[in-house]
Amino acid sequence: MADIFISYRRGTTDSWAADNVAKRLDQHFSVFFDGRRGSLDLGDVFPTAIEDALNDCRIVLAVIGPDWCSKDSLRRLRRENDWVRRELRMTLGRSDVRVVPLLIEPANIPDAASLPDDIAPLVERQARHLFPSRMDVDTDDLVDRLRDWLGGRSVAPERAHHIPSALPYLCDRKDQEEAFVEVAGAIDSTMNVLTCVVHGHKWECHDELLQRFQCEGVLEDTFGIDDGVGIFPVQLNRAKLRAGLFKEALTSATKADVLGRRTATDDDLRVWFSAILQPVVVVVQFTWSDYQEIGDRLVPDLVQAWNGLLRKGDPAKAVRPPRPVVLWINLTYEEDDRELPRDVLFSPLPKLFSVEERHIREWLVLRKVNPYVVAKKQELLRLPLDRDYCHAPGQLHMMRFAEAVNRILAAP
Repeated sequence: MADIFISYRRGTTDSWAADNVAKRLDQHFSVFFDGRRGSLDLGDVFPTAIEDALNDCRIVLAVIGPDWCSKDSLRRLRRENDWVRRELRMTLGRSDVRVVPLLIEPANIPDAASLPDDIAPLVERQARHLFPSRMDVDTDDLVDRLRDWLGGRSVAPERAHHIPSALPYLCDRKDQEEAFVEVAGAIDSTMNVLTCVVHGHKWECHDELLQRFQCEGVLEDTFGIDDGVGIFPVQLNRAKLRAGLFKEALTSATKADVLGRRTATDDDLRVWFSAILQPVVVVVQFTWSDYQEIGDRLVPDLVQAWNGLLRKGDPAKAVRPPRPVVLWINLTYEEDDRELPRDVLFSPLPKLFSVEERHIREWLVLRKVNPYVVAKKQELLRLPLDRDYCHAPGQLHMMRFAEAVNRILAAP
C-alpha cells in the first residue's frame, strides 16, 4: 500500500518532474509512481493497479507542468477515459484524500472553465510551486509537509536522515546574507528591480550561496512572501556582449530561458513581468576571463541593461513588476587575491572567503545542521588541518569543505 500517489501527464515535460519528485519522496514514504517498476511492473493490469493505488492512498500529488495546460492536454482531459482525468475524479470527491497540485514553474493553475466539471474543483486546492532549478530544496520542504499530513509516518526510517544537499553551504555566509537583506530592503519601489553581484574564487561556490538563501528562506523573508521564488539560470551571448549589445543579449536570453519562448516579442516579455505571481531571480555566470575579454564595463553595463529591460525606451511606459525581479550575477576568480572594482552603479555583496575552524564550530551547532553532524563532530573539526582539502593553512574553499562534509557524513 502506498500513502502517496503521483498523478502526471505521460509523454510531456511533466514526466521528468514527476520522476524527480517520486525519487526524492521515495526516500521517506511509500510512493506509487507508475513510471517505476516497484509500483507497476510488466504484466500488471494497468487499470486495476491504478485504481487499487488510488483507493489505498492518502495523498495525491497532481504534477502540473506547462504541457499539462496545453491545448492538446486540455483536449485529452475532455475524454471520459483519459487517465489523468480518471485519477483526479476518483480522489477529488473523497474527504479522506488530500489532493495537492504541484505546479512546475512556469505553469500556473488552469482556469476552472478549461476543465471538465468533475475535476474543476482542482483549481480550488491550495497549490505548491516547484522550480526545476531548486528541486532539492523544494522537495525537502514538501517532505516536511507530507510528514505532518501523514502524522510523522515514514516507511523508510533508515533513509530519513539523508544529508540535505544544502547542508555544507549553511556554513560561513552570514555576511553575504545580511548584506543581501540590506540591499533588497532598499529596492527601487518605482521599478521593483534589483541587482545582486556575488564574487570570489571559483571554488567558493557562488550558486550554492543562492542555494543557502533558498534553504534558509532568506529570499521569502526578505520579499515578504511564503510561496517560493522563481530562479532561472540564463546563458548570455558572449559575442553580443563583446560588441557592447548588453540589452540585446539580456533580452534574448530572458525570452529563451525565462519565458521559454525564443520568438517572444518585447511586449510579450513586458506582459510576463507585469503579471508574475512570485519574485523572480535571473542568474548569470561570468569568469574573470570574461571580465578581461569583454572589459571592465561588463558588470555595470549589464546592470544598466537590466534596469532598462522593462522600460521600452520611454520611462513613462515602464512596467513595474508586482513582485521583485533580481539579476543575480556570479563572477568567479581564478586567484584568491582578485577583487571586483567598485562602481557607482552597483554595490556587490561581501566577497566570498574560505572556511576556517571558527566557521565550522559555529556551523556545527546550527539547529538545521547539528542532528546530521553530532556523531562526526571531532572529525569535521579536524578538516582545517587536513592538507588534502586545505588550499592554505587552516583554510578550505567552500567546494572542498562540501566534498569533505559529504564524505565524512556518508561514511559508516
